[in-house]
Amino acid sequence: MTVLFANPTEVWLEIPPAVQTASWQQSQSAPTNRDRWNTYLNRISFDIILPWLQEEYAPEASPDSGTTANSAIWELVGGTALAVGDLKFILIPTETIDTDEFRVPQEWIDIPEWVGDYYLAVRVDPDEGYVNIWGYASHRELKTRGRYDGGDRTYVLDGDDLVRDLAVLWVSREFCPREQRRAAVAPLRAVPTSQAENLLRRLGNPDLLVPRLEVPFPLWGSLLADERGRDRLFRRRRGGTEVHLSQWFDDLFETGWQAVETLFPNSGDLKFAFRRSANFRLRGSGEPIRRVKSIALGEGEGTVALLVELSRESDDRVGVRVKLAPGPEMPHLPAQIGLSLISGTGETLKSIEARDRDDLLQITRFKCSPGYHFSLRVQLDEIDAIETFVI
Repeated sequence: MTVLFANPTEVWLEIPPAVQTASWQQSQSAPTNRDRWNTYLNRISFDIILPWLQEEYAPEASPDSGTTANSAIWELVGGTALAVGDLKFILIPTETIDTDEFRVPQEWIDIPEWVGDYYLAVRVDPDEGYVNIWGYASHRELKTRGRYDGGDRTYVLDGDDLVRDLAVLWVSREFCPREQRRAAVAPLRAVPTSQAENLLRRLGNPDLLVPRLEVPFPLWGSLLADERGRDRLFRRRRGGTEVHLSQWFDDLFETGWQAVETLFPNSGDLKFAFRRSANFRLRGSGEPIRRVKSIALGEGEGTVALLVELSRESDDRVGVRVKLAPGPEMPHLPAQIGLSLISGTGETLKSIEARDRDDLLQITRFKCSPGYHFSLRVQLDEIDAIETFVI
């Protein structure tokens, strides 16, 4: 719903409570408080502005295909790319109420694959419940008239230089289709493989609050421009070392993943969660592979057991079954402990929570193709354990 305030030329949009709640929940898989807040602001702006654009101006508007992994990008740099016909819009959200200047991260200006046509200045105020598009500028204006601030690697344009009335953009789009909206951008050189590995090890440390400022921009920009490098950086910050599930079929297991019988040596301790059900039939070929990892809940608080079961499918995919059960020393799962399935791009696909005296949390069996990435998250109070996998 559009909300009218004092300046009728700007766009003011209400944030429905359901959108605010969903955006907050979807941001919680990010590894740090800073990342979670940045993801939250970007998620709100995306979820509010895209439907509004589709309804008011451009039914064809959609997430830009080149940067669809928005939630992964939001943990590294703020901004969202939208495709509107043959144009690319970049949403740059902040929570500041200051409109004296418009700051755009350098990544959106100087990475050739990320460059847009128009950049929308967006204020997000979750407390007051509104999103405000207070102006816009073209890439050419930001690049040629903006001031570069090396301290936070942004291009800064005075607020007075922005066009405040978004309707002007649509008029320009219709009557000036050949207007030069983009400035020239120098290409970024690919980073050698050995150097890229070193960068990933360094920048993948979640203790780095702002990894984008840790290395020279040409290195950082080149790493982000490469989809594979960006994806690997994202996963490292999420969960450290990846678990290569396809290697399990060759009896190669990462440290910490044990046979069920090792963690539960006594048959009486084998909870029903770890027994094959009587009606279970293999859908592919060969016996399923099962491994379990113990997760400590804190000193003196016991453990829970995360079970991953794999089976080969006839179509070359891998079936995955995930369960969470109390450790050998615990009668039940702690109430409110959560188990989440997260996609390789950071989307929460499934999330369940234990009730009082629950003995099992289980995610519906799913199938993955080789190369697919996902994460499992176990969360309770201050405990937040994330395991990252690749098929």
